[in-house]
Amino acid sequence: MRARVLALAIILGFAIAVAAGLYYNKQEQAEVSEATIYLTPECGCCGAYASYLESQGYRVEKIVVSQGELYSLMEVAPRRLWSCHLVEMNGYYVIGHVPVEAIDKLLENEPDVDGIALPGMPPGSPGMPGEQARPFTIYYFKGDEIGVFSQV
Repeated sequence: MRARVLALAIILGFAIAVAAGLYYNKQEQAEVSEATIYLTPECGCCGAYASYLESQGYRVEKIVVSQGELYSLMEVAPRRLWSCHLVEMNGYYVIGHVPVEAIDKLLENEPDVDGIALPGMPPGSPGMPGEQARPFTIYYFKGDEIGVFSQV
Protein backbone atom coordinates (compact mmCIF):
# COMPACT_ATOMS: atom_id res chain seq x y z
CA MET A 1 0.00 0.00 0.00
CA ARG A 2 2.78 2.44 0.90
CA ALA A 3 4.49 1.69 -2.38
CA ARG A 4 1.32 2.59 -4.31
CA VAL A 5 0.83 5.82 -2.38
CA LEU A 6 4.48 6.73 -2.92
CA ALA A 7 4.26 5.93 -6.64
CA LEU A 8 1.05 7.96 -6.94
CA ALA A 9 2.65 10.90 -5.11
CA ILE A 10 5.67 10.78 -7.42
CA ILE A 11 3.46 10.67 -10.53
CA LEU A 12 1.27 13.48 -9.21
CA GLY A 13 4.33 15.58 -8.34
CA PHE A 14 5.78 15.01 -11.81
CA ALA A 15 2.47 16.00 -13.45
CA ILE A 16 2.32 19.20 -11.39
CA ALA A 17 5.93 20.03 -12.29
CA VAL A 18 5.24 19.51 -16.02
CA ALA A 19 2.08 21.63 -15.87
CA ALA A 20 3.92 24.41 -14.01
CA GLY A 21 6.71 24.32 -16.58
CA LEU A 22 4.26 24.60 -19.46
CA TYR A 23 2.52 27.52 -17.75
CA TYR A 24 5.85 29.27 -17.11
CA ASN A 25 6.94 28.82 -20.73
CA LYS A 26 3.66 30.28 -22.01
CA GLN A 27 4.01 33.26 -19.66
CA GLU A 28 7.62 33.78 -20.72
CA GLN A 29 6.70 33.65 -24.41
CA ALA A 30 3.84 36.11 -23.89
CA GLU A 31 6.22 38.61 -22.35
CA VAL A 32 8.62 38.62 -25.33
CA SER A 33 7.62 41.38 -27.72
CA GLU A 34 8.25 40.91 -31.38
CA ALA A 35 9.59 43.77 -33.44
CA THR A 36 10.03 44.21 -37.16
CA ILE A 37 12.68 46.74 -38.14
CA TYR A 38 12.83 48.22 -41.63
CA LEU A 39 16.32 49.41 -42.48
CA THR A 40 18.54 50.16 -45.44
CA PRO A 41 21.68 48.12 -46.19
CA GLU A 42 23.91 51.21 -46.05
CA CYS A 43 23.10 52.14 -42.46
CA GLY A 44 25.21 50.39 -39.83
CA CYS A 45 23.59 52.10 -36.85
CA CYS A 46 20.24 50.50 -37.73
CA GLY A 47 21.75 47.04 -37.31
CA ALA A 48 23.26 48.20 -34.02
CA TYR A 49 19.80 49.37 -32.91
CA ALA A 50 18.30 45.97 -33.82
CA SER A 51 21.01 44.31 -31.73
CA TYR A 52 20.20 46.68 -28.86
CA LEU A 53 16.53 45.64 -28.97
CA GLU A 54 17.54 41.98 -29.00
CA SER A 55 19.81 42.53 -25.99
CA GLN A 56 16.78 43.99 -24.17
CA GLY A 57 14.72 40.84 -24.76
CA TYR A 58 12.86 41.74 -27.95
CA ARG A 59 12.59 39.25 -30.80
CA VAL A 60 13.61 41.25 -33.89
CA GLU A 61 12.97 40.55 -37.56
CA LYS A 62 15.12 42.67 -39.89
CA ILE A 63 13.72 43.66 -43.27
CA VAL A 64 16.16 45.37 -45.61
CA VAL A 65 14.51 47.95 -47.88
CA SER A 66 15.68 50.62 -50.31
CA GLN A 67 15.89 54.25 -49.22
CA GLY A 68 12.77 55.00 -51.27
CA GLU A 69 10.85 52.16 -49.63
CA LEU A 70 11.94 53.39 -46.20
CA TYR A 71 10.68 56.91 -46.99
CA SER A 72 7.33 55.41 -48.06
CA LEU A 73 7.10 53.48 -44.80
CA MET A 74 7.97 56.60 -42.79
CA GLU A 75 4.86 58.31 -44.19
CA VAL A 76 3.03 56.92 -41.12
CA ALA A 77 4.53 59.84 -39.17
CA PRO A 78 5.06 63.55 -39.73
CA ARG A 79 8.30 64.17 -41.64
CA ARG A 80 10.00 66.08 -38.82
CA LEU A 81 10.00 62.87 -36.73
CA TRP A 82 11.75 60.71 -39.33
CA SER A 83 15.01 58.92 -38.69
CA CYS A 84 17.04 56.16 -40.35
CA HIS A 85 14.76 53.19 -39.58
CA LEU A 86 11.22 52.24 -38.62
CA VAL A 87 10.14 49.54 -36.17
CA GLU A 88 6.68 47.98 -35.94
CA MET A 89 5.71 46.27 -32.69
CA ASN A 90 2.44 45.43 -30.96
CA GLY A 91 0.46 47.69 -33.30
CA TYR A 92 2.73 50.71 -32.81
CA TYR A 93 5.49 52.37 -34.83
CA VAL A 94 8.80 53.25 -33.23
CA ILE A 95 10.93 55.62 -35.30
CA GLY A 96 14.61 56.17 -34.67
CA HIS A 97 16.95 55.22 -31.86
CA VAL A 98 14.31 55.23 -29.11
CA PRO A 99 15.58 53.92 -25.74
CA VAL A 100 13.82 50.80 -24.48
CA GLU A 101 12.51 52.66 -21.40
CA ALA A 102 10.23 54.68 -23.70
CA ILE A 103 9.20 51.58 -25.67
CA ASP A 104 8.34 49.73 -22.46
CA LYS A 105 6.24 52.70 -21.32
CA LEU A 106 4.43 52.67 -24.68
CA LEU A 107 3.70 48.95 -24.51
CA GLU A 108 2.66 49.02 -20.85
CA ASN A 109 0.36 52.06 -21.06
CA GLU A 110 -1.02 51.37 -24.57
CA PRO A 111 -1.91 55.01 -25.31
CA ASP A 112 -4.15 55.92 -28.24
CA VAL A 113 -1.30 56.96 -30.55
CA ASP A 114 0.21 55.64 -33.78
CA GLY A 115 3.70 55.49 -32.32
CA ILE A 116 6.71 57.23 -30.82
CA ALA A 117 9.85 58.72 -32.28
CA LEU A 118 13.29 60.06 -31.48
CA PRO A 119 14.00 62.18 -34.56
CA GLY A 120 17.38 62.23 -36.24
CA MET A 121 20.29 60.18 -34.98
CA PRO A 122 21.34 61.73 -31.63
CA PRO A 123 24.78 60.80 -30.28
CA GLY A 124 24.61 58.40 -27.36
CA SER A 125 21.19 57.04 -28.28
CA PRO A 126 20.92 53.24 -28.57
CA GLY A 127 22.88 52.11 -31.61
CA MET A 128 24.65 55.46 -32.01
CA PRO A 129 28.20 56.25 -30.91
CA GLY A 130 29.03 59.17 -28.65
CA GLU A 131 27.83 60.52 -25.36
CA GLN A 132 24.30 61.54 -24.47
CA ALA A 133 24.54 65.31 -23.90
CA ARG A 134 21.05 65.81 -22.42
CA PRO A 135 17.84 63.81 -21.95
CA PHE A 136 16.28 62.60 -25.18
CA THR A 137 12.82 63.95 -25.93
CA ILE A 138 10.63 61.15 -27.25
CA TYR A 139 7.60 62.33 -29.22
CA TYR A 140 4.29 60.59 -29.80
CA PHE A 141 2.39 60.94 -33.03
CA LYS A 142 -1.17 60.26 -34.09
CA GLY A 143 -1.83 61.25 -37.67
CA ASP A 144 -0.41 64.76 -37.93
CA GLU A 145 -0.64 65.38 -34.17
CA ILE A 146 2.71 65.46 -32.33
CA GLY A 147 3.41 65.83 -28.62
CA VAL A 148 6.01 64.98 -26.00
CA PHE A 149 5.72 61.36 -24.86
CA SER A 150 8.64 61.20 -22.43
CA GLN A 151 12.17 62.29 -21.66
CA VAL A 152 14.82 59.62 -21.23
